[in-house]
Amino acid sequence: CMNLKFSYCLMIAGAMLIIPACKKDPVVEKHKQTTVSSSDNDSGKKDEQPSSSPDEAAVLTRIEVVTPPVRTTYLLRSTDPVSLDGLVVEGIYSNGERKKLEVTAENLSGFSTEKAVEQLPVTISLKEKQASFMVKIIDYVIVDGVLTEVLEKQGETYRVPAEAKVISPTAFARSTFDKIILSEGVEEIPADAFTGNPIKEIVFPKSLKTLGEYCFYGCRNLSRIDLSATQVQIIPKRAFSEVGAEEIKLPATLREISSQAFLHTDRLHSMTFPENLKMIGVEAFRESGVESITLSNNLDLVEERAFYLCQNLREVRSHGNNTQVTEGVMGDGVFQYCPKLSVVEFPESLESLGETLFSGVVNLESVTLGKNLKKMAFNALGNSTVKLLTVKTATPPSLQTYSLPQQVGHVLVPKGALQIYNQSVGNASLRSSWGILIEKTEEL
Repeated sequence: CMNLKFSYCLMIAGAMLIIPACKKDPVVEKHKQTTVSSSDNDSGKKDEQPSSSPDEAAVLTRIEVVTPPVRTTYLLRSTDPVSLDGLVVEGIYSNGERKKLEVTAENLSGFSTEKAVEQLPVTISLKEKQASFMVKIIDYVIVDGVLTEVLEKQGETYRVPAEAKVISPTAFARSTFDKIILSEGVEEIPADAFTGNPIKEIVFPKSLKTLGEYCFYGCRNLSRIDLSATQVQIIPKRAFSEVGAEEIKLPATLREISSQAFLHTDRLHSMTFPENLKMIGVEAFRESGVESITLSNNLDLVEERAFYLCQNLREVRSHGNNTQVTEGVMGDGVFQYCPKLSVVEFPESLESLGETLFSGVVNLESVTLGKNLKKMAFNALGNSTVKLLTVKTATPPSLQTYSLPQQVGHVLVPKGALQIYNQSVGNASLRSSWGILIEKTEEL
């Protein structure tokens, strides 16, 4: 072979044969290499498992509520289905991948509106995995801070939601709760809100500022009224008229008790009025069962018949410092027909006493007139049986006819004022009264 480059030696039957080697064809060699490489790879793959896509291989490990539904509050006994609007649920897979999952009503369980509950879990079940979100079942309707309706109508105790600022007259219509707790945040109880309600107890919050007319009118089962912690300044017309309360506590902020506010409170025993109280309206306590009252020494006005026909009233006292110059007025007939009344101490702030204050008062033992008193109207203390009259003013008040009772047994005046009272007999406006009483008068 002419193109010998290498020679191979072979031993055949003891003889050495030299065979020249031919030059390799590059095209053939390349084809051989490719074939071998392909064969080797195929051989290696025989021992490997076929590959799969990540979706096919990953396993769902759990599901998660990423975003709860937009609506999570439902009314008691509502027939509305669970809203899925806005709900986002994702699946978490074994390879770490997260994927949004589709949820339908068929995937839900645990939802019910049969009972009011603050947090009710609604369970989502997908591919044997579970997650949940919370909903609230409420028994009330609040619109712009106004509690307009309570869906539950009876029970031992009902707590008004903290979101409520105002109690509508419709909120507790036809309800029969034993006790109602007004949560902190309630600021107003408007007119007629609890009129005629059979409620036995109500808890008033510190946040309460305003009461409406007739708001508790006719609540005969309401045995106790404690407004002491509130910010109420005015008790309006007939607000607590005809309630069955035996005890009433008033707030320090109170400035006015309007007409007939406590009319016919026949079970009431005693009342102490706050020092800042300025006004008690017409017939405010008419036909009340009150036995004793303590009036503020800062009163500006006690209107006509404020305590008219209080059959059990025995004593009237005053308290507090008279902190400002006032022209306080007590109207006509304030204590008329209080047959058991025996002791009366008028507030220091009064400058004027009205007509016929004690008609029908047959057991009056003692009356004290305040140091600022200046005028006594016609028959102011007449028709009474007062036996001891204490006058704190150093200057005798001006009197109209029959201002003082004639049967008084003893009169006390300030120390050093007796001479002035003696001289008052010369005053025509005082003669008819003091002229008879002066011999019964002595200094304190």
